[in-house]
Amino acid sequence: MYRKAVSPSKLSVLAAWRIVPLLVAKPTIAVDYLTQANEANRPAGYDPSRNAAPHYEKLFSQFVPPPQALLEARSLWPADLGPDDYKALEEWAPLNEPVLPALAQGAQCPYWWCKMESSTDAMSGIEIPHTEKLRGCALGLLLLARLRAHRGDLGGATQLIADVHMMGVHRGEGGTLLEQLTGTAICKLASDALLAVLERCEIDKAPLERTLLALTERMGRIRVPRFSEVERLYGLDCIQRLFTDDGKGDGRLIPGRLYTTKKDRLPFLTSPISYLEAVRICLTHPGRRETARLSETYFAFAQELARRTPWELHAQGTSYEERLQEVLEGNYYLQDGLAAIGPCIRTGWRSKVTGDATLTVLAVFLYKAREGRLPGSLQQLVDAGPLERCPMDPYSGGPLVYRVTPDGFTLYSVGEDFVDSGGSPCDWSDEAGGDQVFWPVPKTKDTGEEPRSMHEREAEDGDDDASGEQE
Repeated sequence: MYRKAVSPSKLSVLAAWRIVPLLVAKPTIAVDYLTQANEANRPAGYDPSRNAAPHYEKLFSQFVPPPQALLEARSLWPADLGPDDYKALEEWAPLNEPVLPALAQGAQCPYWWCKMESSTDAMSGIEIPHTEKLRGCALGLLLLARLRAHRGDLGGATQLIADVHMMGVHRGEGGTLLEQLTGTAICKLASDALLAVLERCEIDKAPLERTLLALTERMGRIRVPRFSEVERLYGLDCIQRLFTDDGKGDGRLIPGRLYTTKKDRLPFLTSPISYLEAVRICLTHPGRRETARLSETYFAFAQELARRTPWELHAQGTSYEERLQEVLEGNYYLQDGLAAIGPCIRTGWRSKVTGDATLTVLAVFLYKAREGRLPGSLQQLVDAGPLERCPMDPYSGGPLVYRVTPDGFTLYSVGEDFVDSGGSPCDWSDEAGGDQVFWPVPKTKDTGEEPRSMHEREAEDGDDDASGEQE
């Protein structure tokens, strides 16, 4: 059958009929998802008197940060500092003794809840309070804990480390992924400090038992990523701000909202595009209803996927990123905006194995303090009581590797290359492979440089600043 050709002028009209409305379209902000998120994130049976927030706010407002040079040397044990650095540490430490009760009071509270506020009324503009202060304060407090241990106050040192760890747990229970990741980072700093104290000092049974009990009770509270109602509402709020609303639950992706530059950047988009490219994408992009439905499906799938260990996915020849991208195939907005979820899941498993390993090292030392010898196996720790269960390695499908050695013992995970390298240590980000060794504590890689005093480092920093200004 003969079909009459459409003239170029009619094609132009048809193209304009589709494109022009998109070029001038604006979103309809009909739902206050931020208010809903605050209600959803409020702890059940919320009681202001049981909220850690005022105690931590007092801590942050009164805490005196250590000199930058001390922070740069924070991985060193106090006895290994130069004379100038050690003197600076001794002069700084007493300044923060008055604020420690606020930390202890906050650590005793069941939750740390703050009302989420946005600078733009959008959930993408949520500002998490105290994020920078939290990290700086934690680093300083753990520096103080090392000094206490060095001076022989091992009970005070381990209690201070446990309180900082609880502050990390509190933050990790927040509704946003940023809070969760920040919390796990603080817990990791506390674990590192505890292992440093165990490496340098002989701790009695009482503080070992107290610290192991405290950390065991809270380890189950650390779940990252936890796709809470806040994250679901975050997704819906972003959709209502990037799509038109036809009044029937559907709409089109708006080029003017998708288009980004370095100056005006939507926080969930990982790669900038041109305006022309934005128009092209929006013309064929799935609609608002389909995108919202896919977003809900994605987070339900991600929650389930996050329970599967890295070893399980490796055995199937796939990864978190590959499985998640399969769900989002064909939806540019969600593919680009949710690209970081896979790495978040991997960070969560790193955090879990680090927490389990820290408990295991504590249990080994407690067993030795009780029995006068090292346990022969991890199962022996479980049978004797210090551990509730055998710590599993999510990168091997079996338990963490534990061996008694002539110098003590070793404990490690085979790491993200899934290969047992016999305890050869590496960093998580080390592409060369190796094992994630928790004990003995891996030494910092030798840079070939002589240790420098605080004044030498400050002088070097001053030279760097001057050269930068000159350029």
